[in-house]
Amino acid sequence: MENRKWLRHDIPSWVEADDYWFVTLCCIERGRNSLATELVHKAIRESLLIYQDQGRLRVLEAVTMPDHLHLIAQFNAAHGMRGAVSNLKRYLARTHGIRWQEGFFDHRIRSHKSMRETLDYVRMNPVRAGLAKRPEDWPHRWSR
Repeated sequence: MENRKWLRHDIPSWVEADDYWFVTLCCIERGRNSLATELVHKAIRESLLIYQDQGRLRVLEAVTMPDHLHLIAQFNAAHGMRGAVSNLKRYLARTHGIRWQEGFFDHRIRSHKSMRETLDYVRMNPVRAGLAKRPEDWPHRWSR
């Protein structure tokens, strides 16, 4: 078995505090609808709102797909991205039985062009998956 390198997901000190990050969290069971239900999406949204109120993050866009979650958000460097994501995953695992893959994907959005492309990618995800005709038809999304 190959040794897999894990990213630390710490926000480097040289990154601007108002930079946005594209983050994807995936369920262990790919292809199964673990997340795109009214109950789980509501729990995700409420959790993110609590984290915003606590100053841990600031969500620009969130799209809950059946087996993964896309976020575009700013993260408070003092609290850290890893902590916010780990707490969200732990809460949803405990309260809704979500089984998450270890770790998560993150990418810092570095330009306006990249932001437009990433927003388009996230918003169109349900359309590309055949779950909605238009992004605004997908009930499991949240935009600020």
